[in-house]
Amino acid sequence: VSLFSLRGLNSLDFIQDGDKSYILEVNPRPSASMQLYNDSLLMSHIKACQGELIDCYQLKGYSGYQIVYATEDVTIPDGFEWPEGYVDLPACGVTCRTGQPICSIITHQKQASSVMNELQIKQLNLLKGFNTHGI
Repeated sequence: VSLFSLRGLNSLDFIQDGDKSYILEVNPRPSASMQLYNDSLLMSHIKACQGELIDCYQLKGYSGYQIVYATEDVTIPDGFEWPEGYVDLPACGVTCRTGQPICSIITHQKQASSVMNELQIKQLNLLKGFNTHGI
């Protein structure tokens, strides 16, 4: 961070191989996972970019993000109401072909062990809903 005079939020891409980590790149911007955190993290980023350091940001609970891919061609019907926690939504009338992303799911849980379970449940319910309604 000091070497490149970075401020605020930055992201780090790396590969984990057993007990070894290999850094690929440092990105001088907030990561795509930024949407998992509340607005106070963004405010901390803005203040840091302005040279004002604040107390450490404390996470409360655990968050997860997952992209839902179409298991078959899916056309989003007019008036489709997306359940809470679904983002990156396609417009009505859009056809998502097999293997293409439909949307993303975000969940916030008190226990780390609940995050993956909740993501899987939301994905299955969404795909089941598409199949049930002949979408």
